[in-house]
Amino acid sequence: MNGDFARLNGKFARLNGDFAPLNRNFARLNGEFARLNGDFAPLNGEFVPLNGEFVPLNGEFVPLNRVYAQTNGEFARLNQVCAPINGEFARLNCEFVLLNGRLCLPNRGSHALYGGLRTLSGSS
Repeated sequence: MNGDFARLNGKFARLNGDFAPLNRNFARLNGEFARLNGDFAPLNGEFVPLNGEFVPLNGEFVPLNRVYAQTNGEFARLNQVCAPINGEFARLNCEFVLLNGRLCLPNRGSHALYGGLRTLSGSS
């Protein structure tokens, strides 16, 4: 997957050269750290509380938790919802990740493995 890899369930996901441990761990997004699932995330030099609270990003307040939050000109949706980060989609919490145009699921079968995930060709 062009040097990127991802594993879910508390494992590490590599997005655009940054390691992102998912599920209540720190995720590195756009060179800054973001803690998912009910903790604070510094993005664009501002701390943002996640899970249904309003947060200031780029001078505007945005609600998180199944609502789009704009970070560095791109959109992120947290808590088991799709999050496009740096042009790549990542779905957190045992769902799927789409890296470099490949849809990846947790390894639960005999499909081809890519970094601990099985990759499906085609659409979601």
